[in-house]
Amino acid sequence: MRPRERSSLDLKVARNEGFEFYAGEKVELVVLKKGETGTYDTCRTVTRFTGHIPSDPAIRPGFRFCALTERGATALVEVEAVDPDEQFIRLRLTVWEDDV
Repeated sequence: MRPRERSSLDLKVARNEGFEFYAGEKVELVVLKKGETGTYDTCRTVTRFTGHIPSDPAIRPGFRFCALTERGATALVEVEAVDPDEQFIRLRLTVWEDDV
């Protein structure tokens, strides 16, 4: 794994009426369905790409999605906690980086 230059954010989290996620430039997001494993292979083979995950009541602990960059990095993002007043969200990130 080598350090990479970063000119913009790969993933943005916003709080409006709830939490939502935006992909940065050259990043694709994939929401995982129940039953889909949160593995590198799943993140790299599922093709339900989106650039925005809107605020939704489903964004609660257990909600998972992948972020894939053009540079080869793949991340599994798992929601661990959401404050009842939606003032904060705690995420667990697993990142795999291809040596491209």
